[in-house]
Amino acid sequence: MHRTLRFCLALGSVLLVIAAAGTAQDNGATSEHAASTTQATSEGTLPDAPQLHRWINEGGPYGGQIRDLALCVSSPNVVYAATSNGVFRSTDGAASWSPAAPVRSDGRRSPVDAVAVDSTDPDIVYAVHLSSPGDVLKSTDGGASWKVLDPGSEGWGGAPYDVGLDSKHPNTVYVLVIQRGVLKSTDGGGTWELKNKGMGDTPADYYDVDPCFPHVLYCRTASCTSMFAFENKGLTWRRFGSHEIELVSFARDPDDLQKVSVVLGRDAQRIRFASQDDGETWETDDEAADGFRLELSATGDGEHVLSVERCLQYISTDGADTWRAIDMPLGAPRVRRVRAAGEQGDTLYAATKEGVYYYSADGGETWELFYSAESDPRAEQKAAIAELRKYFLHGLRCPDDRWTSATSWHEWGHRFAVAHPSDPDTVYLRTLFEGVLKTKDFGRTWTPADHGISASVMLAMACTTTQPASLYALDWESLQKSTDGGKTWKKTGLDVLSTGDATLAVHPGDPQIVLAGRPVSLSTDGGETWNEAKELPSATIEAFVFDPKDPDTFYALTGEGIFKTTDRGCIWKPTNRPYQTSDHGSNNRYRGTYQTNATIIYQLTENEKLSRSTDLGKSWEGITSLEPKSAVRFVQVHPLDPRTVVVAGDKGELYMSNDAGETWRTAEVFEQGPDKHWWGSCIGMDPANPDVFYVGAHGGPEGILRTQDGGKTFERLSDGLPSVTIRRIVVSPADGSVYAATEGAGVYRLETDTPSPNDDPRE
Repeated sequence: MHRTLRFCLALGSVLLVIAAAGTAQDNGATSEHAASTTQATSEGTLPDAPQLHRWINEGGPYGGQIRDLALCVSSPNVVYAATSNGVFRSTDGAASWSPAAPVRSDGRRSPVDAVAVDSTDPDIVYAVHLSSPGDVLKSTDGGASWKVLDPGSEGWGGAPYDVGLDSKHPNTVYVLVIQRGVLKSTDGGGTWELKNKGMGDTPADYYDVDPCFPHVLYCRTASCTSMFAFENKGLTWRRFGSHEIELVSFARDPDDLQKVSVVLGRDAQRIRFASQDDGETWETDDEAADGFRLELSATGDGEHVLSVERCLQYISTDGADTWRAIDMPLGAPRVRRVRAAGEQGDTLYAATKEGVYYYSADGGETWELFYSAESDPRAEQKAAIAELRKYFLHGLRCPDDRWTSATSWHEWGHRFAVAHPSDPDTVYLRTLFEGVLKTKDFGRTWTPADHGISASVMLAMACTTTQPASLYALDWESLQKSTDGGKTWKKTGLDVLSTGDATLAVHPGDPQIVLAGRPVSLSTDGGETWNEAKELPSATIEAFVFDPKDPDTFYALTGEGIFKTTDRGCIWKPTNRPYQTSDHGSNNRYRGTYQTNATIIYQLTENEKLSRSTDLGKSWEGITSLEPKSAVRFVQVHPLDPRTVVVAGDKGELYMSNDAGETWRTAEVFEQGPDKHWWGSCIGMDPANPDVFYVGAHGGPEGILRTQDGGKTFERLSDGLPSVTIRRIVVSPADGSVYAATEGAGVYRLETDTPSPNDDPRE
């Protein structure tokens, strides 16, 4: 049952609410809003919210992070997908999907990294759950239930990463374990044996089972990379990146600067390389240099960078009993996939990341160029193409440029395409962010095939102020809109292959005005049509703020300053007022400021201090009353009252103020320690009550915290929520509904009544 918020919906009434809130603050803060320090919890003893509170996902956006695909040879219409939101199953050739049971023992959905299905029984399926603790699981009922496989007394000894089956002997199971190698079972996962003979002391971190000859397997060792920047003509250098490789010396011949020599150190060995052409090619007689690849490049500012990569590729032709190294063309890191053309593994093809194919007739000892798509733009070499098509499903480029960028992300060891066993023209393709694609003409045309999969990485989300159950959600592919509280979704007219810092905002007084994407586009009809805001810079746009006194005027806070429009976004002009964007968080994924009101604007300076402006960026004042014990991660401003602000610190602490930063109170609500995941990724504030806000967790099973007393106490809201990072939390100003946008599980809504009868009971 949703709360009814008592505030007017017209813009003029919204402004009255803001003014009233400001007046109340000006009359003096009460004792509970005075500066104080609260320890909400330090030992992870947060209480759970009442059972009436449950997160539900009733519909799309469909698609998202598909990590693996597998289909049953005997029942090719049965397809499994390993996703960032668990395992999904289709029984109609990917026309529709339904979720399998969660693989976690606590019943919460979580990422699954790999899936494999028995070639004779579509109900027997294996899954790898890499998140700590990593597990390999087996289902004999089509994913309705899972059993954790026991690796034996030694345990897995590392993180299980991938699983594969021998299609001719489905009880033969291979599991790749990071930092350990390949484990093999011949009894369907009952017992396991480590199979690393011939690999040396460097366990593999990628492997593949040849679909044509399943007793032929391929492995690649972990790639250790070091980079060295050279200064002063090579006399001095600095190292960055991995520290597994040491630069012992670097020298140029004083009489011929094209001649360069390098000595590397690794595992107490010294390996010498020489170049006659300033690092274009390298030569060495040292056997210990096997697998090393060097690149020397100029930076343009008088420096040179030496990149050193080392990895080895192995092949087994006896079911992983023994392995031998193979000499790969252009170095192993650039090879996407190897396939056997002969049952004995003596004839091999290799595909590089550049779309060049090589051929070896001696088991990988020597290679020659076989085919290059670039040299055959009209695909006239029919015989070569037909030969490669037998072994490389992804081969010879994807005709549709829209999906080419998606397929280029995939690493060598992952399966990302599976073919119908009796119809080779029908291929399923997994993508990094855009769900499952299907072709019936071997790649000439592709269509989405992920109806029912909820595994989207949500970049942003926003609600309207006047329309209940109406919200927008932006993922990597498109902006979608729901008018029924997230039950159903429809793509708007804006298609984006977006960057991870895209911004989304809805005008507080006119829900038809929507700003989204990067580059930013504007819609004045609720998302039906869009026009690009070309005047805005391509630099990071942190937020849009709206003038409370003039509904036609709003501003864009960008890394190149503050931009202004006075005609509802038709024309933007720079104001010559500075603003510094603050991309804090893991991989710069989380915006620094969320707000919709221009009365007070906050920014984080270069030294990660908080400043504010009350004159639209003409002048800035440092907030000296805030003394965080760690770097500030981000700032969350109340959507209606900019005097109410919450600041998140880098170590999980929150700082709250109701008087624009004059006084602060502190809450430390996050668990610390090597195995703890709690630290805030986002904050969602209730427009009707500044004492109510929600804090999302970054990864792990913690879910979302809620406080109803301004941060004095917190309770955990995790029932029904998947074990993924929370990217955005919004509370609808129109009806009080709470929505959570996740990184890999789509959008969830907080249900405060009984669960929906449409919910899958296994979820």
